[in-house]
Amino acid sequence: MATACTAYIGSVYSMLHLQQALSQQGTPTPAAPIVSPAAGTTADPAARSGSGGVARRAADAITNLAHENLEIKNMVRREGGIAPLVRLLSSWDMKVQRAGAGALRTLAFKNDDNKRQIVEAGALPLLIQVSWGVDRVPRCCNVACL
Repeated sequence: MATACTAYIGSVYSMLHLQQALSQQGTPTPAAPIVSPAAGTTADPAARSGSGGVARRAADAITNLAHENLEIKNMVRREGGIAPLVRLLSSWDMKVQRAGAGALRTLAFKNDDNKRQIVEAGALPLLIQVSWGVDRVPRCCNVACL
């Protein structure tokens, strides 16, 4: 079971990295952050271009696999999976933001090392921003990660 999970997580990471690489091709990097007029969120070029479906499914897969599984939570951190999840919080797609926040919440639950790395990756300001929806109603699921 652990080998199958490891292989699956490896493929999820590959999908995340592939999507990021495809998103960045031909996209100029702006000098200042870009603000989404619809959502009022800051987004980097990789997070605002392309389809968020792959990234959302990858974040959901990490959430499901890491649920109550300390080994998987630690593996995601060791393999560099927290930073890409934090970047999902800058997506213009609210479903992608929620999936990223949900995965970070799962990784942070009862895991101080993951909490520390999530903070070090700069997730707190993004989580606070994402925790308020377009309608300015707090999203409890995002606040739970804080």
